[in-house]
Amino acid sequence: MPDEDSQWSSSQRTDQQRTDSQRTDSQRTDSQRTDAQRTERRLDELTDLFRRRLIDDREKQRAFDALYRELAQARAVADGQYLVPLVRRLINVMDRLAADAGELAGSVVAELTDILAMYEVEEIKPGSELFDPRNQEVATVVDAADAEEDGTVATVRRSGWRLGGRVLRPTLVDVRRLPDPGLLI
Repeated sequence: MPDEDSQWSSSQRTDQQRTDSQRTDSQRTDSQRTDAQRTERRLDELTDLFRRRLIDDREKQRAFDALYRELAQARAVADGQYLVPLVRRLINVMDRLAADAGELAGSVVAELTDILAMYEVEEIKPGSELFDPRNQEVATVVDAADAEEDGTVATVRRSGWRLGGRVLRPTLVDVRRLPDPGLLI
């Protein structure tokens, strides 16, 4: 009977080993499943964190954009309140200096023109001989000799100035116009 006992014992051992192996495989599978679930939860947490930070970054960018717009508006207001009156007075001083034909006066006008250019203030240069109501103001109207001269600038009396796209002072000009035949008697 020892052989039967040893066989049975061997059979029991094999069954026990199979059971242990299955239990170990099951534990491994449970452990792997738990690890996968933990990894999935962590991935979900990181994805949620990423989405929240992305939304937060977008909101911050919108806030920065709004601040930049407000800053630009504040600068424009400051330019209008402080810079424009000062520039207009400097332009008047430059006109008086330009009327003096001296070398020193010309040098000072050139230097002031350079200083104003640093602040985007520039003299309005005529684009063509045609009158431009956006940048020019009519001082007087003179008779045009023919239709080709009609609406052209005859003389510039005073230079115009602009700050960026804003006209601070239009160029003062004399404009040629054809006489109205109905007014001739």
